[in-house]
Amino acid sequence: MANHAYLFEARSIQPFLFASGRLADMVAGSNLLDEISRRILDQALQACEVDPETIPAPRRAGGAIYLLFEHEATARRFRALWRTLVGQLLPGIERVDCISSGDSAKEAIDAGIAVLAGRRNLRTAELPNPAPVAERNARTGEVAVARDRKRDREPVDAATLVKRRFGLPEYDGLASKFDPQGLAEWPNNFEQDHPRGRRFPLDEDRMVGLIHADGNGLGQILHVLSHATRQVPEHYVRLYRAFSQGMDAATCEAARHATQTVLQPHITDGVYPARPLVLGGDDMTLLVRADLAMDFTDLFIQAFEHESASMLQGLCTQLEGAGTPGEVIAKLPPRLTACAGITYLKSSQPFSRGYQLAESLCTQAKQTSRMATTEGTIPSSIAFHRIQATLVDDVSALQRQEVERRDPVNNTVYRLGLAAYAVGEPDAVALPRLDSLRKLAGVLRSGSLNATRLRQLATRIHESPDLARKEYSRWRALAETSAAHDLRDFDRYLESLVGHGGHDLPFGPPKTGDHESAIRSSPLGDLLAFLAIHGHESRKEIT
Repeated sequence: MANHAYLFEARSIQPFLFASGRLADMVAGSNLLDEISRRILDQALQACEVDPETIPAPRRAGGAIYLLFEHEATARRFRALWRTLVGQLLPGIERVDCISSGDSAKEAIDAGIAVLAGRRNLRTAELPNPAPVAERNARTGEVAVARDRKRDREPVDAATLVKRRFGLPEYDGLASKFDPQGLAEWPNNFEQDHPRGRRFPLDEDRMVGLIHADGNGLGQILHVLSHATRQVPEHYVRLYRAFSQGMDAATCEAARHATQTVLQPHITDGVYPARPLVLGGDDMTLLVRADLAMDFTDLFIQAFEHESASMLQGLCTQLEGAGTPGEVIAKLPPRLTACAGITYLKSSQPFSRGYQLAESLCTQAKQTSRMATTEGTIPSSIAFHRIQATLVDDVSALQRQEVERRDPVNNTVYRLGLAAYAVGEPDAVALPRLDSLRKLAGVLRSGSLNATRLRQLATRIHESPDLARKEYSRWRALAETSAAHDLRDFDRYLESLVGHGGHDLPFGPPKTGDHESAIRSSPLGDLLAFLAIHGHESRKEIT
């Protein structure tokens, strides 16, 4: 019996990808990470005289590898080789591993997972240590180990050097999961004067959307699988592998669907206006032209919900075949959902911090969705932010600096943005929907309401809420005279987003916040960002 487990996890993957800020380096890094758990793993197993087709592997995706060996000596031999390989191919990346044993495959894996959890906060030293005086890569701050002759002998660190030496045909890399037919090429640089390669097709504003999406509800499924395999451990590997492969297939199919629907109509000179960076398990990270980011994310989440529902139906059938009690199977959710964060930034801004903000926005969306859960299924949602000033990588700091205005006179916090917008299946949850924000933007696009005054109002809120009230009152008075129908639509969609807060300001009613202060939220900041990203031209001021 294969009851000796080797568990490996690569962590903090995104800092490895975004370190240099160059798209070509990100592409090479993402392809390398994708190959680690595929072809490179197979070659390592073959070197240890293990057949990759027969070895039990409950998990091998997203930088995580769980393998089961019949003999502990084989597991130790593989670990020695794998550590050497990963150290050479992924220098600087955070990684943990262990060997564990048990009376069954389930016990061995569970014991290993517990060990990895205990090592989560431990960092191993990177050897050899650099000298006190050493040249560094100006892009990453890491110690340089070579010079790139193709880029004016630029000093590069070990991780950047590996990425620039790594070559993988486009049809066989991560991007092929988004477009298996290879209908177009994917960009690999942003530079205007790049002598070779495929430049990222951008609009004049050179804005991109950095999307990070993550699934919800996996813990509930793993709990059911753990309970189901407790009584019949011989089904452990088969059921976990079915879930892992099914999850990966659902995510890839959702990405393909969104690519076909949103990206392919915007192919420019044979090049996609996007670049995949991570796709595995329930995670997806993508750089895309700014005006396509919201549509891609929305459609990806909808497709993910649909594909995960089919996957879970197949898992139910396998659980029934394994003799799992019906009351245990009934605890599986009908589908999985996902949350996403989108950072809109210039292509010249640091992507590492842009990703950190996208990840923080995704976490905020997850927290908001959990609080809105009523019937066990966490609703899907999206949080986004358009960088206009300093790039802040934490959403809490961002709110304090740019989104919130505290009025000490009324002990009220005015928040120019909502925490998240619901997408996907319209569950009965108290969460504003993205469709309502789209409709609100449509009113300003097609009607005669003045968006310029609303933009001024957003600025005025930070200066003085009292002055903002006067500004908004005048805006409404002018609109009632010349655009009464559009104003009624504006009020209707605003109320669907934040509730009826009166006509003093475009904010919802006060809600209790921290330190007994009231919080009034408005989608105004999100609305203006949405209009700017999608090319809205401000109409002439109504006078």
